[in-house]
Amino acid sequence: MHSIELLPDAATDRAVRGVWQALADEGLPSQSAHRHPTNRPHLTLATAETFPAEARTALAEALVALPLPLHLTGLLRFSGRVNVLAWAVRRDAALLELHETVWRILRETPGADDRSNPLLSPARWVPHITLGRGRGAVWPG
Repeated sequence: MHSIELLPDAATDRAVRGVWQALADEGLPSQSAHRHPTNRPHLTLATAETFPAEARTALAEALVALPLPLHLTGLLRFSGRVNVLAWAVRRDAALLELHETVWRILRETPGADDRSNPLLSPARWVPHITLGRGRGAVWPG
């Protein structure tokens, strides 16, 4: 699976990694424990099995709007098969427009994979940066 992710500026990256470490220091589920080399603070816009050349070209044009500021707000908890603790990202007009454009490109490009996570659709998307996740994971209120 491939993804299109926005990376935060250096100060926000340090803040998120600081929270990752604080959670780990308390013995709580934290993204700091995820050792994959691509693990980093990020905001996911879309995922797909493949990005055809036509989609890549259109995405490159859409992403000229970057950089966009990411404004962190409160904490979120998502429950399900995997529980997630996340830092919410403010849904400002520029971010929502970029997300909608990326989603539309991936839906309208012939040959683009249409099996993206439905939680990333514009109607359901909750912009966030994951702090910790796990099956049965809990964080104190």
